[in-house]
Amino acid sequence: MARNIAQSLYHSDTSDSSGDETTPPQQRDADDEQIALNLKTGNGLLAKWTFLTLVLQPLIETYCAAAAGLSCLSGTTMEEKSLIVKLQASALAKLERGETKYAEAASVNTLLNCVRLFEKQQIVCAFYLDNKRMVELHSDYDSGSLDVVLSRFSQFKSS
Repeated sequence: MARNIAQSLYHSDTSDSSGDETTPPQQRDADDEQIALNLKTGNGLLAKWTFLTLVLQPLIETYCAAAAGLSCLSGTTMEEKSLIVKLQASALAKLERGETKYAEAASVNTLLNCVRLFEKQQIVCAFYLDNKRMVELHSDYDSGSLDVVLSRFSQFKSS
């Protein structure tokens, strides 16, 4: 996987090696050395990649935690504030169990942003009732399709 990432980031027009199984071991070793050299000297791209990973990982964890908590909307409508409280409690429990290492996963503002994103993606519907913002699952979603949403976000989590 690292080979594929490095080759896609630092592909050299002078290299005609594809890195497949037909490449002789000596050539693959030389390619690995070239990839390592490119990663060390790649105009700071590795540093940028690392920085972005560190910055985005807490957000990804939050979106995963929020997506996992959407099942509480199944078959019901709830005030948005109540949903945020439930999502926050769920995120705090995950933090205590060690399932996430980022306290940002329980941030009210970030969880609100998650709900807004879910609304834009038409996963949840929001409306006002007596000056209260209410949310419910979109009619196309049930617990099975929420698993698809969760897996979409989870694919970006660090292992």
